[in-house]
Amino acid sequence: MKRISSLLLLFISASAVAQNNYPPLINFTAQEDHQNMMDQLGIKALRPGPSGDENAPNHANYDESIANPYPNLPEVLTLKNGKKVTTPSIWWNQRRPEIVEDMDREVYGRVPANIPKVTWTVEVTDREMINRIPVIAKRIKGKVDNSSYPLIDVNIDMVLVVPANAKGPVPVLMMFGPARLPAPAQPNPAALETINTALRKLLADSDPAVKAALEQYPAYQPLVTLPNTNMFGPPPPPKVPTPDIPGVPE
Repeated sequence: MKRISSLLLLFISASAVAQNNYPPLINFTAQEDHQNMMDQLGIKALRPGPSGDENAPNHANYDESIANPYPNLPEVLTLKNGKKVTTPSIWWNQRRPEIVEDMDREVYGRVPANIPKVTWTVEVTDREMINRIPVIAKRIKGKVDNSSYPLIDVNIDMVLVVPANAKGPVPVLMMFGPARLPAPAQPNPAALETINTALRKLLADSDPAVKAALEQYPAYQPLVTLPNTNMFGPPPPPKVPTPDIPGVPE
């Protein structure tokens, strides 16, 4: 029994040592993070941008006639060897790979070969209306595999909105911003009354002072329906001024 306990203790100690072999976490300032990235990329100095001084050699240009440094863009349907794209096969097998290579090298950057796996889970599914169009909105969380460095968690919050009546694949526009559902469905009046009744009771039971305040305002409802929760919908209509009626206060 002692031998088993000793082996178990040795295994736990070895696991703890292995867990501590990871480099420690470092909190960089913005400047330190910038310099660290430059060091990793082997960049010694950045090219200065245009100067606001018109007399400087590298002054900013405001002349539209010379504003385009690349007047001769490559033809989309011409191979780099000068041959024309005349069939779908030439496009898919020759010209499109050329364009993808140019975009990877010059614009977007290359995807690392050992990029970690992301596991996506749907947290919320909601049927909503965006500008009178029914949609299905999903709040999704992507958990990045952190097995190479378990000391940190990397999660991606995302909202996916697609037309509810779509019969097949639809285009998706990707935007960076808060992962909020665009127009969360609101409870109907009966459901809202049920929620408010339960909430009033919960609040009254939690504190005598809150109970006294609720008894003083018996018609108060903690929750109300939001007037407009659609961030993509049209703005609310302008308020129509009421006519002046003698003897009736505004």
